[in-house]
Amino acid sequence: MLALAPAARSVRSLAVLLGVLGALLVPGTAASAAGEDSDVVSRVNAARAAAGLGLYRSAPDLAAVARGQAERMGRENRLYHNANLGNEVVNWSSVGENVGYGASVANIHTALMGSPGHRANILSPTFTEVGVGTSWAGGRLWVAQVFRTPIVPAGFSVSPALASTVAANAALLGTPTSPEYPAGAGLAQDFLGGDVLWSTGTGGNVVQGAIRVHYRELRGAGSVLGLPVTSERATPHKPGRYNHFQGGSVYWSPGTPAREVHGSIRETWSRLGWENSPLGFPITDEVATPWVFGRFNHFEGGSIYWTPATGAHEVRGAIRGKWSGLGWENGLLGFPVTDELGTPDGSGRFNHFQGGSIYWTPATGAHEVHGAIRQRWAGLGWERGALGYPTSDEYSVPGGRRSDFQKGSITWDASSGVTTVR
Repeated sequence: MLALAPAARSVRSLAVLLGVLGALLVPGTAASAAGEDSDVVSRVNAARAAAGLGLYRSAPDLAAVARGQAERMGRENRLYHNANLGNEVVNWSSVGENVGYGASVANIHTALMGSPGHRANILSPTFTEVGVGTSWAGGRLWVAQVFRTPIVPAGFSVSPALASTVAANAALLGTPTSPEYPAGAGLAQDFLGGDVLWSTGTGGNVVQGAIRVHYRELRGAGSVLGLPVTSERATPHKPGRYNHFQGGSVYWSPGTPAREVHGSIRETWSRLGWENSPLGFPITDEVATPWVFGRFNHFEGGSIYWTPATGAHEVRGAIRGKWSGLGWENGLLGFPVTDELGTPDGSGRFNHFQGGSIYWTPATGAHEVHGAIRQRWAGLGWERGALGYPTSDEYSVPGGRRSDFQKGSITWDASSGVTTVR
């Protein structure tokens, strides 16, 4: 069973050739796909040799792009093209992509060769380079093949503007894989082991590994991040790596993917202690909230939410769990207006929100309190008053609403607006 999309030409002056394939699926075993990459390349080049064509040169920078696409498709269990292919791949006059999934390399290769559009990419007389990425996920082998005709062939010289940075990182970088090209307000050049980016304001810095792959996915120097202002460094407290950029940072750890943090959310995360804080490493990029205007990043241990009116504040643990259950920022509480704080009596934690508060103790759990009931409880001295901590969320009773506390309750009468303490 095959699902094919016709090869498409870009509206740009340079050609982008695309083919999508879904091969017949047989249950597979989830495992690393590292060995499959070379198998795919070998089969592609064997097909070219049998057709009397020259072999493709394996390009590590293309392999990094292909690997990223294969991993994304596997995570999302969805077959689709890399819409950012023309930006992630550099130094091309024509570029193409095949993507597919199946039970094995042989299964997928046979299906690709049986499809005219995909076969045309594999046996192209124009392309000279290939990069392959594979990933096992959901019992399927996901494959992406990226093909390129370079503007400048392999064997590039090093740009004079980048020479000192390249010399200082020679063992890491290896040989160049692209010519010098414009990047934001500066210059860049790609190498086997990383990308070197330079401007008069930032100097020369190296972006490598998973951070390089994600930086390219975000459109590199043309993104909100801009140019790097540091080379990749080790995080000081926990195992991980990071680059700082003009407009933010990208962090990676063995347990989390490379993700960007910027703006007010980054400032709050920095204030709380970066990756050494209770939040840990970021697990999402900054994204827009789905219902009410705002922005957020999720982290290993919580989240930071921002709006122009509230600023950026973190929420985590049981309080975050309660807020989530109430509908996040679209619920009655709205956005957080404080970080999680300790209560003055030392036994609990709380966040204030636009529409109320959530209080937590080990004994009571996390409960929200809002509106007139919250106002009355505050007037009684909050948790240090006669009622103690809330033990329920606000709930309906005949004629009004009620919240229970450790030592009593507050009831609100809908007809009179009067609150009663019991």
